[in-house]
Amino acid sequence: MERIKALYKNSLAHAVNANQVEAWNESHRENIRCKKEVEDLLENCQTKDDVALVHKKIIDEYGMERLDWILATNVMYRREDHLDQRGWACQFNIPMGRAPYDFSKKYILYCPAEAISQLIHCAQEYRKTMKLYDEKDCIEHTKGEGTSYMGKILVLKPETLANEYQRPEFQLIYALDQYDNIIKGVDLCDTTQTNDYFPEEFFGVIRDDLIPEWAEKNLQSFLMELNDIVIRP
Repeated sequence: MERIKALYKNSLAHAVNANQVEAWNESHRENIRCKKEVEDLLENCQTKDDVALVHKKIIDEYGMERLDWILATNVMYRREDHLDQRGWACQFNIPMGRAPYDFSKKYILYCPAEAISQLIHCAQEYRKTMKLYDEKDCIEHTKGEGTSYMGKILVLKPETLANEYQRPEFQLIYALDQYDNIIKGVDLCDTTQTNDYFPEEFFGVIRDDLIPEWAEKNLQSFLMELNDIVIRP
């Protein structure tokens, strides 16, 4: 699967301490690109339908998570313009530092507040239709290096997937192996597909009662076939 560039959600200070400055820089540059393209596209919008087309174009290129991040940043910094949307924005935990290290300010859109509000409405409605898994659907959150997830079904964060794959069935990954803080995962939607993941790319281990029947069947078939390969002379 082709992946949209990962969104780095922590501050630069955190990135420095965690030796993740390169990841922060890449995400920051992509945020700036996304912000500028949103500004350019909204400038020519005349109707709500025009704004809806902007939403589709942006998430196709940059992903739902990055656009939501930028929109939430604008709500936090332009609170008087978006009072009704503060609750929605707070869930993203936007890091807001002190000058001159408040880099989130660089994502402020220089567009009419009404256009931004309409774009936020599109984002909210889009998420409702997705019915994606999130942290509340997990019994155990990924804790990074030192935690073993082998043999468990994990919930992949949607921002790691290309927009066309941001559906719940593509979020379910079986942890086949784990080494050097890398998880070798099997896509339960298509068990011929395996990828390497970092633990932080997952929300955690899915609750047993939320595992769909098709995923259980696919996993059992995969394990039976794998066992047959292992024991075959």
